[in-house]
Parts: sequence; C-alpha cells; structure tokens
Amino acid sequence: MKSRGSALGIFVLVLLLFLTTTTGAFAALEETASEEQAAHWEEQAEDGPLFKYYLLNRDIEFKGPLSSDRTYINVDKHWQVRKAWISLAVTVSDLSKNAALTVYVNNLPINTELLAQSEQSQILRLPLPLTALKEGSNEIRLEVSTTGSENNEAVCMEETESGRWVLIRGTSYVHLNFSENAPTSNLNEYPYPFLKTSESPQAHSSLILLPDQASEEEIAAALRIAAGLGALAQDESTDLNMASYSQVTKSELSKYDIIYLGGYDQAPAEIRSLLSESDKAGLSQGAVIFRGASPFNKEKTLMGITTQGDKADLVDAARLFQNGDLISQMDANVFQLRHGMEVGTLAAAADQYVLKDMGYGNGIYLEGRYRQQATAGIRLTSNRLVVPGAKAVVHFRYAQNLDFDKSLITIYVNGVPVGSKKLTSENAQEDKLEVPIPENLISAGYVEVSFSFDLLLKNMGCDRLHDETPWAFVDGQTAIYLPTKGERALLLDNYPWPFVKDGRFNDTAVVVSSQPSKQELDFVAELFGFLGKEVKDNEGTLTVVKDSELKELDKRYNYIMAGTPSQLQAIRTINESLWFKYDDQFGYFQSNEMRRLLESFSRNLASVQLAISPVNPERGLLIATAPKQENLLHVKKYLTEPRFASNLLGNAMLVDREENATNHYFAEEEIFSVADRINMGSSQFKVFAVMFATVMLLIFIGIFWYWKNRRRR
Repeated sequence: MKSRGSALGIFVLVLLLFLTTTTGAFAALEETASEEQAAHWEEQAEDGPLFKYYLLNRDIEFKGPLSSDRTYINVDKHWQVRKAWISLAVTVSDLSKNAALTVYVNNLPINTELLAQSEQSQILRLPLPLTALKEGSNEIRLEVSTTGSENNEAVCMEETESGRWVLIRGTSYVHLNFSENAPTSNLNEYPYPFLKTSESPQAHSSLILLPDQASEEEIAAALRIAAGLGALAQDESTDLNMASYSQVTKSELSKYDIIYLGGYDQAPAEIRSLLSESDKAGLSQGAVIFRGASPFNKEKTLMGITTQGDKADLVDAARLFQNGDLISQMDANVFQLRHGMEVGTLAAAADQYVLKDMGYGNGIYLEGRYRQQATAGIRLTSNRLVVPGAKAVVHFRYAQNLDFDKSLITIYVNGVPVGSKKLTSENAQEDKLEVPIPENLISAGYVEVSFSFDLLLKNMGCDRLHDETPWAFVDGQTAIYLPTKGERALLLDNYPWPFVKDGRFNDTAVVVSSQPSKQELDFVAELFGFLGKEVKDNEGTLTVVKDSELKELDKRYNYIMAGTPSQLQAIRTINESLWFKYDDQFGYFQSNEMRRLLESFSRNLASVQLAISPVNPERGLLIATAPKQENLLHVKKYLTEPRFASNLLGNAMLVDREENATNHYFAEEEIFSVADRINMGSSQFKVFAVMFATVMLLIFIGIFWYWKNRRRR
C-alpha cells in the first residue's frame, strides 16, 4: 500500500514537472532591442549631385559549374544617370579553380572577372555602362562559373562535386550617380519633385506647409499627404518636413519644394497670388489644386491644395493624391475637386499576389545552363496572420533542347524549398506547378519567393559554356496565395497594427497640441509617412483631435499621441493605462514589476508604449513620450524608419540618452487576439497539441494504473 502511494506520488511529481517545463517553453520576460547599424558608404557623388544605392540584402550561393541569379533596380524617369557601378562582396571556395563572374545588365554581358580562391571576402567594383541601363526596371544578372572557363574552355559534368561554390554577400549593392530633370507644372507628375528616391541629403527638400492656427481637418489632410508619400516611397525613409507658415523663414522656404495645404483666406499672400481670377471662382465649390514655380524660389515647385468652403474638402483632395489612377489623369496645372466628387480607390484582390501586378510585367525570363534563379518579394500587412492554405501557382515555359531526365524547377520560400517538378517535352510551351506553402515559413511580414530552374542539356559531357543556350520563362500570371485572417496581438512586434488594418487606416485618431510646434509636426508627419507604407487605399478613417478639444477618449478610435506630459494633457489623462507610468508630478517613469528604475535615470528616458484603450479593450493607444522634450527624439526613428521599426518588441520600449533601447513584455491576456492565441496551423500550435496529447495520455495511464491496482486490493 505504501509502495503504491509512493509510486502514485512519483507519477504526479513527474507530471507536474512536465507541465512546468511545458509552460516555461511558452514564457517570455524581456528582450533587449538590438539597433541595426546603418551601412556606411564611402562612395560620394562624383559625376552628379545625387546618388542612389540598391542593396542586394540577401546572400547568394552559387554551386555547380555554372549558375546565375537576378536582382532588379529601378531608374526613375526623372533621372539622368551620370555614372553607375556594382560593388560585390565575394567569397570563393578553395576547390573553385579559376572561378569566373560575369555581370549582365538587361541580358547584355558587361564584365567578366576571374575570382581569386579565398574564403576571405573580396570586394569587386565593376563599372556599368550607361547605355545598358533603361528607364524603369533593370535586370542585373550575376553568372558564376566555378570551373576553368577562361578562354572558352569546356565545362565537364564530373566537375560538379561538392566543395565548389561562390558566395556573394547581401552587403553587395548597385550604385548610381545622377542628376534630375527639371519638373514641369503638370499635376500628374506628382509625387515628383516632392518625393525623391535618393540617399543624398539634398534630395530631401520638400515641405508640407500649413497655415497658422491650422484646423484639425487641415492637419488630418496633411497627414494623409504624408501617408501617401510614404506609400510611394515603399521601403525608403521619407524624411518629411511639416510646419505652419510662421514657423519657417522666407530663407528656409526658398530651400524647399512645397505642398501648401489649407484655407485660401489663411494662405500667405505669395501663395494666394498664384491663382488666377477664373480659378478662384471654384474655391467655394470644393478644393482647388494648382502647381507651378514656387514664389519663394523660382527653381523650386509649389503645389497648393486650398478652399474657401468646407475644410473637409481638403481631406478629399488629400485622398485624391492617394489614388494613382486619378493623379495620372490630371494633365494640367490646375484642377478643381468639386464637393462630393468620388475619389475612392478600387479594392485590390485580397490575399493574392500576381507577378504582373508586382512590377514584373509579362514575367521573368531566365537564360543559361545549370542553376538559373530569380526572386520576388511580398510584403504583408502587419495585422494579418497567414493561415493554412497558402500556395504558389507558377505558370512557366521553357526550351525544347533540355535533358528532360535531369532538368527541373524548384520553388523556395524564404530560402526553404517547398516543391519541385521535372520539366517535360510535352509541357514545354505551357507548364504549371502548384505547391503548398507551409505557414510556419512566414513568421514575419515579408515573404521571398524564388523560382529556381536547373536547365541541363542533352548529351552534356565536356561542353563549351555557350555552345547552346537553354531558357525558361515564369509567366506574369504566376500567383502567390497567402490566405490570412484574424487581428494580431496588441504588441509593438506588429506595429503599425492596430492603426493600419488590411491596407487602410483603422479608425485612427491623432492627438496634437493646440498649437503644435514644428518638431511635433515633423514627428507626426514622418510617423504617418511610415504608416503609409502599409496603406493600399484611401478609404480608412483618419482624424486629428487637438488636445484642448479632447474631453474624453472616444471608444471608436485607436489613438496616437507623441509628446511630453506638459505638451499633451491627454497623456496625463491616460497615465494609469501606461505600462510605465509617470509619477504624480509627471517628471519621471516609475518602476514596475518588470523593471526597477532609478529616478535620476528615468527622468532622462523616452518610451514607446502600446497600451489597451481604457474605454474599449478592442482599441489601442500608441504613446511616444518622455519627461523632457529633448529626449523624445530618441524614440522617433523606431516609429518612422523601416530599419529601426523592426526592433520594436513587446508592450513597451525604453530608450536612454545614449539611445540604448530595451523592450518589455507584460503578461496581459487581453492584448492577444483569438488568432494569436490559437493559430490551428502554426508550428507552435502543433507543438502544443503534441504536448497536450502527451499530458492527457499520462493522465489516462495514471488513472488506469490507479484503478487497476485498487481493484486488486
């Protein structure tokens, strides 16, 4: 009897230990944010005042006697390229004798270099002829031979053993020097020159100008313009400027291309004088949009959006500039948007990404023997969670001169193979491959799909590299289906959720000071430039509330507040909802169960906190705040720059004066959505299901054992 009781006790103890270990596997306390270092480029603009670099941003490994990979760069229609080169960080294995690298631009061979055998990285800087580049998308193909190929020597199949490889690092890049064409007065040139995709500081020379005493509608319209520019900038930082008229001098105004947005009667006299008498007649019937030389500097451009009627017309005009189709139709320097005119965008197909709609035109052409590969990237909105059912449907065709016993296509998702298919002579003119995509490969908001062809020729012993040229073509109708559902957890990991949902503003309200400073306007403009990168249409709700007008939070909205407690009374009002609360005098952040803070230290902290709205648990509060104004800028880059925003994790981030950032998670069940708690297809759920089944089996065995021994007794 005693031994049976001891055995039962041991079983219960083992079970408890198992449960404790299982629970611990899902716990997270605190993570330290690591700031991604910005790349430092020594190359300066040599033959043009502006420059642009396209980072490869992924490592490429070349194996076999001959293989190639492709990347794409864009030459803006407003550029006059003066010089171009490609910088490659290359590592070569010791067995890759006489390895050679050839660079092609739009299928034209540009340069061939023999690579030294060394597993230490070597830098190649190769010029690109300007005649090979064209306006729009340009294909850069890198082709590597890992066997003796100089002097047109033969390549033998037996030379494909492992150990022959060449690696091109993701730090490689294409660099362009260019000057810009002078802008015209046509409105359909927007967003040029207000948005320029250059790394040069002098390219960021645009200003969104508001009238003094700007209304809530005027600021809301300006933030829509900022979001639209952010959407057009894609992965680039927007570096926007926003100010009211009295906050900038005439000298400063002369340095900017300007977008004026506000009432006509409140506009500076210099801007009012740009409208003719006939154009002024439409001011009371809606918004008038005009463009021409800036009155502050004839070398710069000014675009005005103004009205004498309802300020809500300014918001509709800003929405118009989020509709690319309508922008392209404004082929004059003045346009009247009449009150009530429909400017909404058409809804895009949800969860489906087609190559031709992603900028790949009719498709992707691949040419050459052995491994040929091209990659397409897909960015997902932050609120969507990929669920079972994701798949790639690839339409393709290929040459008839292949060895169909050995040639095949393989699809990779984020570097992992998900499916392949042998090529056949019967299907060469029209082939199709449909492969499922495991949802556990898509844990972040970016998906990289690679189309890899192994193109081998018949009777290939030791052949010359270019005797025959096989090819393959991925059709533009190729589609990637990524079914998603559910709202994500209310965590900074998922920023800009919940303020952008399914590609549109999600009942977003911004609280600003009654008289916002230029620093505050710059902050919110750049923040909305970042949010705009996920905005796909102009239908969502975005509103601005002045602090003095905010009597209580509206349960309909997700709120954004950026400022100190002395600037925004609203931050004092919601202090009890913060994860890191202020003291009674609002001079420092208080300690809590996650972090002990010295008062002298916390007075110089800044924080980003994503909290639950106190009036609606389904809504969130994004608070960027600091006790001192000068410290608030330490968190700005995490909310406005893509390369830093990925460091936001948990419920709250604290940043000190040295810009050391720490993230903090707080255990609150309410912040998790149903989709986050139970994702039936996720690998985490599968692990949990196995653990749960194991526990239930142990419990059943224990009960059976106890019942059996009790019957014997």
